[in-house]
Amino acid sequence: MNDANSAEWREVSQLIRERAGHKCETCGAPHGAMVTLGVHVGEAKAAPAQPQPAWLDHWNGNVRARADGTVLDGGRFIALQRPMQVALKLAHANHEPQDLRPENLRALCQWHDLHHRMQASGAAVEDAVAG
Repeated sequence: MNDANSAEWREVSQLIRERAGHKCETCGAPHGAMVTLGVHVGEAKAAPAQPQPAWLDHWNGNVRARADGTVLDGGRFIALQRPMQVALKLAHANHEPQDLRPENLRALCQWHDLHHRMQASGAAVEDAVAG
């Protein structure tokens, strides 16, 4: 059980956050930073550019890809929500809350944590329908 108040959970949580450098392990958004989620539209040369999920870092003005945190230059950023403060969450890779092995845990921003949970529930629904 991963009781957020237990000493073991607090210790494991701190270890995982330190391992991740206090940043989302998917997009690199730093814990506590003010960011705005949106899309980045690159500069179209011949064909229309495809929007790419991104986030704007209010500290340094960089626009980064939500998929991997790479800095996106050129083009323009379109905000899709108000600024928010990044709060790191711990996610279980195998979706088993009792599995506290460090290799099973990842530090994720709230957006990627939600995405991870949605994938898990979608997989469970698909498994139930297939079975």
